[in-house]
Amino acid sequence: MAETYAGEVKGGVVVFDEGAPRPPEGTRVRVAPSGPSHPIPTLAERYANIIGIAEGLPPDMAQGHDQVRVEPTPEAETLADLSRRLLSIAGIAEGLPEDFAEQHDHYIHGTPKR
Repeated sequence: MAETYAGEVKGGVVVFDEGAPRPPEGTRVRVAPSGPSHPIPTLAERYANIIGIAEGLPPDMAQGHDQVRVEPTPEAETLADLSRRLLSIAGIAEGLPEDFAEQHDHYIHGTPKR
C-alpha cells in the first residue's frame, strides 16, 4: 500500500503537517483532497425554510417520531386531512441522500445506520 502524507494547500503549495512524515525530496506524488474544504451544512441548516411548516403535530414528534401514536379526538382532523397536509410538503426537499427515508435518524441525529 502506498504511503500517505497529511497537510494542506497554502498559496498553491502543499504544506505538510508539523511533525508529519514527508516523502523524500524529488518523489513524485499525487495529491487528493481528504475531506471538504468548507463545513458541510447540517440538514437543519439546509432545510430551515421548511422546518416547522407542518402544523398540529405532537410537540415531541422530533424526538419520538418512530413511536408517536396520536389518539383521535372528536375535534381532531381525520387521517385523510392530515395525509393531505403532509403530502402538500412531500418532495419539496432536494439533494437528500438516496437512503434518507430509511436512515433519517442517522442523517438528522448522527445515530449509526441500521
